[in-house]
Amino acid sequence: MSKKEDDELAGFRDFIDGDSNLRRAVKGGNQNKRDGFEMFGFLELESRRLDKQLNVLEEKSYLIKNFDSFTKLNKEINKEISTTNAKLMTRLYQKDSPMMKSLEEIFRGLFSS
Repeated sequence: MSKKEDDELAGFRDFIDGDSNLRRAVKGGNQNKRDGFEMFGFLELESRRLDKQLNVLEEKSYLIKNFDSFTKLNKEINKEISTTNAKLMTRLYQKDSPMMKSLEEIFRGLFSS
């Protein structure tokens, strides 16, 4: 090709190259739109999840603040633990308890000759 034909085709080549670049840019734009919608969907679901979590925590904090039963429950549990410990100790220190029998066997084995 001559230089003159090259100069005439240069604009045409730029037009064709520009058109293919434009198509690539539009395809990329569609991908960006799809990514944008995916991100929007994710953010919407995350927002709902956080709203639900906030509602649960607000309800729990309201109940704890206005209807605190910890001290009463704590006293009841401590009383129950003390009662159970007392029963356990009386049972363990009886002459025929499993603990006393085991200790008796241990001491007999160690100190009898």
